[in-house]
Amino acid sequence: MKIKYSVFWAVAAVFLGGACLPVYADDEIKSEEPVSAESLESLEKAAEAGDVEAQERLIKIYGNGEEGIPRDDTKVFYWSGKAAEHGSAKGFYGLAMCYLFGRGGVEQDSQKFLYYAEKSASLGYVHANTALGGMYGLGYKGIKADMGKALMYLKVAADGGDPEGMSSYGVLLLRVPPVAGESVEGNKILGEKYIYEAALRGEPQAQYNLAVLYDNGGFWIKKDQKKKMEWLAKSARQNNQSAICLFCRCILENYRIPLDKIELGDFAQYATPQEIFSWVKNIAENRVSPAIYDSSLVRLSETDVNLILSEFYRQGFGVEKDITLAEKYLGKAVDNSRSSLVAPFLAISDFSEDPDYPGDKIRRSAERQIALSVPETDYDVAQRDALSKLLVQLHRKRLSRGESCSDIEDPIFAQVSQANVTSPARSFFLGLCYENGYGVVADREKAIEYYLQSAEKNDPLSMRNLGKLYFEIGDTESALKWYNKAAELGDDVSREILEKFPQQSEKTPAK
Repeated sequence: MKIKYSVFWAVAAVFLGGACLPVYADDEIKSEEPVSAESLESLEKAAEAGDVEAQERLIKIYGNGEEGIPRDDTKVFYWSGKAAEHGSAKGFYGLAMCYLFGRGGVEQDSQKFLYYAEKSASLGYVHANTALGGMYGLGYKGIKADMGKALMYLKVAADGGDPEGMSSYGVLLLRVPPVAGESVEGNKILGEKYIYEAALRGEPQAQYNLAVLYDNGGFWIKKDQKKKMEWLAKSARQNNQSAICLFCRCILENYRIPLDKIELGDFAQYATPQEIFSWVKNIAENRVSPAIYDSSLVRLSETDVNLILSEFYRQGFGVEKDITLAEKYLGKAVDNSRSSLVAPFLAISDFSEDPDYPGDKIRRSAERQIALSVPETDYDVAQRDALSKLLVQLHRKRLSRGESCSDIEDPIFAQVSQANVTSPARSFFLGLCYENGYGVVADREKAIEYYLQSAEKNDPLSMRNLGKLYFEIGDTESALKWYNKAAELGDDVSREILEKFPQQSEKTPAK
């Protein structure tokens, strides 16, 4: 994975939180005592009398909202103006934020934002530098993008200890070419260090960026999957949408292929089951999507979310076990899935083994979906290997129950045989159908014929199955020939089979 942010999105992640953007940093807010009705009344009296500190405190209270006191943008604008009259940097900053987003009864005005933000920055308020750097990097609503100014302001903010400034400055250093005399590597290392420091200080977007760096590896940050998950969890706890989506995505990422069930307990070392459940539930109910849109990394489909929720209820992970709800969410996953293999695989391989699971209707629906999806996609080796195992598993289950195989095998043969493609996947599936009698009379010679077509295109699965068929008819020499070819292409099953033939050890590719 890579941090794929353009400068626009890197800055937008921090500054375009819309009306929910806090006026002041959280560390400042937390340093204050909770406000009671009595103390609020006293503050307002002092503020009206010209007490600048009281005015600044009221800006924070109404700008961010505190327990029992709702956010009030009109009062933010009012008290910011009063504080600015006394030369308060925080007052100028409050006015700048109101004009940036059009809050407190004023229209959005980028030029007034720049005026008041620059006044605040000139008085040493680091958050103003962060905002200015962000807007110059973004080129937002009449503010012309200027990378030189963006870097200048963000560096001041970062060196002044503002975590958001550190995070944004670090991202820009990773993305923007260095000026003359500076090295690319030096800039990127510095950028990674700023992101790391911001993450340590609790900045949620920096924590997410750091997780991505640990996943991909950088110049200073080395790949570390455990640290990646730890930082994702920290960011997710602060409701960072990208982190929530990527953490949940990781639950599925390693369990799509082969047909292993989702081992949710593996993720309990990074967050509590209840926390993880709440994140998934939040995505499902509120359609949470990443603040930084990157479909290849963090966006979860509705199928994925329902599938994970189904597993939570089936396993009783972070929530009371409820097979009925497990069936409900699995049904949604299957209904929303056309050619996705995730939901059908788990529907058949996991739930059909659960004696408490009443989802036979869903299982059969999933089987039909697999039949429809086979010719649509030229599956890669791992997917085809998993699907072939699934077909064998289903075949054995049906035979043990005295059922026919027509519900799944007939559609698969019909779909594959009619597909107008000549891919190794099509030949492989046709060979599989003829070998096992899926929707057609079993015919070993036909199976070999189709497997040979795929084997000639270097398909290791067809080579493995050729080895099996030749061994069954007593042609050991041909069997070993194809097992060796499959092993040379990295097929571990063929390697394991060859280990049973000591006389062939010299021909067996080393692991």
